[in-house]
Amino acid sequence: MTQLTAIKPNRKTTAYSINRVKTCPALVAEVEKNTTIFVSKSDDSKQCYAASGISLSAMQTQLTDITVYSAVKKSDGLMHIALCGAETGNYNVYEISAVDVEKATKIGFSEWIEKP
Repeated sequence: MTQLTAIKPNRKTTAYSINRVKTCPALVAEVEKNTTIFVSKSDDSKQCYAASGISLSAMQTQLTDITVYSAVKKSDGLMHIALCGAETGNYNVYEISAVDVEKATKIGFSEWIEKP
């Protein structure tokens, strides 16, 4: 747990209220060190071309300086036109630390939200 130190009491603040601020759970910033989030990017695979698409390991090399905890291919769950050369809707999904999400989005990844 990390205490917030930017709160400055005014002149009428008592010692009791200062101690309460220091110990109040609502005013303590708590970030789990191991909080992870899933990010994804289309694998660019095309219908009728079995060898098309970017592999998990090849795309993972784009996530430089980011620890990847797991990787899996997933479908976007949407319907796609049945046509050779059309997108398959397959995505490479990576589990990374929540603190690295900004780095991942800067290089074209987006947060993966599981479809119900």
